[in-house]
Amino acid sequence: DSGEQYFNGEFSNLNSQVSSSLARNKYLTRLILERNGMPNIPFIRPKSINEAMDFLDTQQKIIVKPLRGAGATDIRIVDTIEQLTATNLSGKILEKYILGKEIRYLVLNDSVVAVHESRYGTSVEKH
Repeated sequence: DSGEQYFNGEFSNLNSQVSSSLARNKYLTRLILERNGMPNIPFIRPKSINEAMDFLDTQQKIIVKPLRGAGATDIRIVDTIEQLTATNLSGKILEKYILGKEIRYLVLNDSVVAVHESRYGTSVEKH
């Protein structure tokens, strides 16, 4: 009666196939946000271990995750050079680690139409 509507699903039918495909690639999503001046976190897809080490040095604590991961699998929190050099960086994106909850917003025509708190099994803190 309040005029609010809710939907529940893994993929929103509001998105085209192209936008859904782009959103599954974490690096492309970050690039699109950056190029459109939208809020983002520091990230890199390193071309070398030296680039990765510079990013770790700057951020102090990072998350290494697959480009097309799902359900918080194969994610590592890294805060030492030893951890980083022991990690296969092929097909990975590095992001600044930020403590807190992961909240996702669905924005349509400059309005937030849905909010989702991610809870994928084991917390990334336990990886």
